[in-house]
Amino acid sequence: GIQMCSEENGGAWRILDCGSPDIEVHTYPFGWYQKPIAQNNAPSFCPLVVLPSLTEKVRKVREVRGTQLKRME
Repeated sequence: GIQMCSEENGGAWRILDCGSPDIEVHTYPFGWYQKPIAQNNAPSFCPLVVLPSLTEKVRKVREVRGTQLKRME
């Protein structure tokens, strides 16, 4: 059989007999789907994360390394 879904039956998966000559079949890569038109209304599953800028990270690393060098002297 063939596992397929179609717009006619609301996208529900069905298993069809391969021997039926009147079935029109279109194949798509596994996992194919159509993206929804409006994605802004979709709920967020991950919390919002704001990362510090790269220059801020570099500045902090230099400050820490400078402090460590002073302690070694």
